Amino acid sequence: MGTHRGSPQLHLPRNDRRLKSGITSGAWRRTAVPACLVLTLATAACSEHSSLYIHVIRDDGRPDAGLDVTILPVDPEALYDSLTAAARTPPPHIPALDEAMRRFQPREAQGAFDGGWEATRDSVEALADSLRGSDRRTPEYRTAYTRLRRLYDRLGQRAAARDRATRGENRDLADRAARAAEELRRWERSAFAGYDTLLARRIERSGRQGVRASADPTGLIHVELAPGRWWLRARRRVRDNPFLERLWNVPVTTNGLVPVHARLVPENARVQWRH
Repeated sequence: MGTHRGSPQLHLPRNDRRLKSGITSGAWRRTAVPACLVLTLATAACSEHSSLYIHVIRDDGRPDAGLDVTILPVDPEALYDSLTAAARTPPPHIPALDEAMRRFQPREAQGAFDGGWEATRDSVEALADSLRGSDRRTPEYRTAYTRLRRLYDRLGQRAAARDRATRGENRDLADRAARAAEELRRWERSAFAGYDTLLARRIERSGRQGVRASADPTGLIHVELAPGRWWLRARRRVRDNPFLERLWNVPVTTNGLVPVHARLVPENARVQWRH
């Protein structure tokens, strides 16, 4: 049975466990390592690399600092489609629940949580703006960036508190979502059991390595890649809806001639169920 690409139920679990757990460390590199030392192509040379700049922007137009992006030389969605088509049973079908989660709107009863969350968010945004254009080599920048990461951690904690308060407003919907999530996870464990191995093989056959990077305070990621086709993979929860997230799987082609710019914005993400 074929896969409908727009279905909110067919996607990587929130923590991207399948994407990470079964791939040996040799299939990945960190951006701090010079690309010419880690590319596995026999013909690769530093002069053949291409600069890729990824601009990450939130739905309010501000930079989405801290977003983690995985850059793959193969299309993970195509692999998921293949495994779904080969599964012995189709995935759970929950159109009514999906629609209810998409229509969910938080009430005003969580003002106490919103106050702390908004204050922390404003602090994060102000500090991120102040770092824009600063010299990253200075001690002052490193100190401010450390403080920014701590504020992001605090923001995440307060966002989790908002989620709990929001879920409490509609316990029936949250309970239905939890039961459906467990059913979907059981199906995924069976249907996607071979994902790790297959992805690692496809990466190895490509002759290139995956890259993981995080957006800086200005929402920018800069990596050096071999020329070719790449896929930018990331996810972020949807504001004010604890049931949904945005998933990016954006293709981009580097050419080795000129720098390439790509954008991760709400318009090129798929909104789907967080489970």
